[in-house]
Amino acid sequence: MRLVLPSFGIDATFTPSAGKLTGPFKAEPVLDLASLDASAYAWSPSEEGTAPPLPDASSPAPAAVPTGVAYQAIRTSTGGQVTGLAARFTANPVAGRIDLVLIGRFRAAGTGEWADMASQDGAAVAGPLDDGGQYEAQVAWLSSTSIGDWGDTIPFTLAADTTPTGAPAGFAVTGGPGQARFAFTAPNAANFASARLYRSTTTSFANAVAVKTFNGAPNQAFDGTDARPAGTWTYWVRAFNASGFGDASSTAGPITVTVA
Repeated sequence: MRLVLPSFGIDATFTPSAGKLTGPFKAEPVLDLASLDASAYAWSPSEEGTAPPLPDASSPAPAAVPTGVAYQAIRTSTGGQVTGLAARFTANPVAGRIDLVLIGRFRAAGTGEWADMASQDGAAVAGPLDDGGQYEAQVAWLSSTSIGDWGDTIPFTLAADTTPTGAPAGFAVTGGPGQARFAFTAPNAANFASARLYRSTTTSFANAVAVKTFNGAPNQAFDGTDARPAGTWTYWVRAFNASGFGDASSTAGPITVTVA
């Protein structure tokens, strides 16, 4: 380092040999300096060394888009104490490329801000995430020289519990003047959290829309009415666990009724 102190007639180069912080707030640095004479700059050819080689055609090429991408819900530690939910992404390894590391980015569905995933044991991990939350993700290969192209956007709904509750019991629907009346009992499953009533003008569940949601406990009875114009209507009720997971095995119906 060069030290210039005109009042002492000092304008020379020194090398630090020791240092410490002093003062009441430990914010005042004190350095021990040793002066250097001209011989310190008399480099020999052996001391100068050789410049590092520039990358050439032998450098690894960027990897293609990852294939066989899959994910699973996992539990992960945050700050070494809190256990949270995360998604672990993996991809098919690339033959002969031990230099590649899978990286990823994720965001809540429909938002514009991407967040980086963590690299963990050859996988890319997104988290912490909300149980039942809807997200989007992309993964790519990172090499020693570049980042490959990002893969297609992967939409996913994270569900910590993928065990279905079973179908509601005693599902019944009757038609009447200007409405349909329904009743059912929640399944006897400890992981039951809610149920949804679906309605369609056809007998295909793919065309059904959710019209009512019921939060409750296992074996709880529910009933109500659905106001409808005159016509034929088909109903289902599906049970969901606390992670928002429900499938065909947790669905009762269809029941078709006529509203006068």
